[in-house]
Amino acid sequence: QGKSPSSTRAQLFSATRADSNRLNRNERAVDVITATSNAILDNLYLLFGETQRARLQQTPLVVISERMREHAHALGCRQVILADGPDDRAIVEAICRWIVSR
Repeated sequence: QGKSPSSTRAQLFSATRADSNRLNRNERAVDVITATSNAILDNLYLLFGETQRARLQQTPLVVISERMREHAHALGCRQVILADGPDDRAIVEAICRWIVSR
């Protein structure tokens, strides 16, 4: 049987909270972040809070539209990678380009 959407959201929130706690302890827990909406970016900033915001801003971020790239820059993100589209393949290709360019 599959998990309920609320169970999946709770697990994702718990995993994200754990990652934010690792960032707070100066561990390299996240190499790259992907986001598919401005609402996701805004929620990440709320979740990670003031103490971890600088680390979040320094972590490479893959977005799916020019509008999102502008929003990410407005939030202070320094390395924003624009995927060629919103589909999984385009996002994975953007991550691969980022890895090769490092």
